[in-house]
Amino acid sequence: MTSVKRFVVVLMLSLVGGLAAGVAQGQVTAYTGFNFTGESRTFSSSVADAGTFGRRIRSFRVAKGYKLTVYRERNFGGGTQSSVTEDWSLPTGSPWINDIRSFRIERVYTPPTPPLLPTPGDFPVIYAQANYQGPAEAIENGYPGRVDWEGQPHRIRSIRVPAGWKLTLYSERNYRGTQATITKSISWLPGAWWNGRVRSIRVERPTAPTPVGDPVIYAQRNFNGPAMALVKDWPQLKDWDGRPHHIRSIRVPQGRPIMVYSQTNYRGRSYLVTSDWAPLPGDWWYGRIRSIRINVGPQPR
Repeated sequence: MTSVKRFVVVLMLSLVGGLAAGVAQGQVTAYTGFNFTGESRTFSSSVADAGTFGRRIRSFRVAKGYKLTVYRERNFGGGTQSSVTEDWSLPTGSPWINDIRSFRIERVYTPPTPPLLPTPGDFPVIYAQANYQGPAEAIENGYPGRVDWEGQPHRIRSIRVPAGWKLTLYSERNYRGTQATITKSISWLPGAWWNGRVRSIRVERPTAPTPVGDPVIYAQRNFNGPAMALVKDWPQLKDWDGRPHHIRSIRVPQGRPIMVYSQTNYRGRSYLVTSDWAPLPGDWWYGRIRSIRINVGPQPR
C-alpha cells in the first residue's frame, strides 16, 4: 500500500472514530417510532431547526443530568413548550405529534440521593458496605441485577429485611445460579463466596401486609427526587407549585385513597388516586397537581 493510500485509510478511520465518539457523548437520542424504536439520531447540543426529522420524532431518550425542552417553532419559538428530564415517548394523541420544530438540551443539577434510612415496615434495602452503611437502594419488587451494583462502583455487602419479608439471593443476574434464602437482616454477607457476589434478589412480601405511613409526593416521576410526606390535607404550598418543582408522582399507602385537584384550595378538576401514581409526560395531570385531600374515606366499591 502506498503512503498516500495509507494516509487516506487512516484519515477515514479517524473520522469514523470521531463520529462514533460524538454519538457516544450525545445527551439526547430522538426516535421516529414510539417507545424508542425506528430511525434514531443522537444530539449533544440544542437544535434550532429540526427540519422534517423533527416532525417525525415520537420518542426521546434523555441522559441523566440533562433537560430536554421541545418547541413548536424553529429557533425555540412558539407559545407552547414542554420540558422533561427523563426518557419520553409521546402518548397516542399527543399534541406534539408532527409538531416538534426545535429543542433545547441543557445540563441540570441533580442533588445526590441521600442514603436510605429504613424503619420497621419499609421495604428491603441493599447496602454497598457492611453494617448497613454506604450507598443504599430499596428493592420493593425484587432486583434482577445491574452493573452499578457489581463492583462499579459498589457491591452488595449487607441487607435490611423487614419483619415478614423473604429474600432469595442469586449468584447470577435474572434469578439464576446458586441461591440462598434469608428472612432477617444481615449486617454482612457471611462466607467469602457470597460477600460482594450477589447478582439478583427475589423479594416476597408479607402474606398480610398492614398499610402504614402517609402519602408521599415526589418532584420526579417513578418516586424520585425531592419528596414530602402528607400528614394532613394540603391546600397549597408554594415550594411545590412549580417553584422550584412540580408534583410528578405520589406514593399512596394501601387503603388510604387521596383526591388531587388542579387548583389550590381543592378547586378545579379532581381525580381519585387509590394506589401509587406516576402520570406520564403528556398526561393531562403531569405536573398540574395544586392541592390534595388525604382524608377522603374508604375506596368506593
